[in-house]
Amino acid sequence: MTLTAREAMQALLEGKTIYRRGFDDSERKYMFKLSEKGQTVEWFDNGWMETMYIPLNGIEDVIEEYPLNFEQALRAMLDGKIVTSDLYPHLKQRFHDGCFEFKEDDAEWRDTYFAHVEQKAKWKVVE
Repeated sequence: MTLTAREAMQALLEGKTIYRRGFDDSERKYMFKLSEKGQTVEWFDNGWMETMYIPLNGIEDVIEEYPLNFEQALRAMLDGKIVTSDLYPHLKQRFHDGCFEFKEDDAEWRDTYFAHVEQKAKWKVVE
């Protein structure tokens, strides 16, 4: 499915991530979204970075990689699931033995809190 430029812009304004494939016929997806400041950002291997451009023509589709809002993520954790946010995708978070906890990669679980920016982030279940 290819989006029209209007549909691509609408998706961005709704806080969604759009993507297109590169011109080099590789499988790499070029992903774009608007930051909280309303600036265009592009996904690179080390995270979201500001970009000077955004292609609105040739957008293939919308990516809903992080479909949950903060409330939905909390409910998932209370249901025993492990989640991560688009803000800190390297952190896993859970609710365990009456406490919210987080960990990085192979580290131990530790108590956590949720900063204001995390409460505005998008989330997904990872386990």
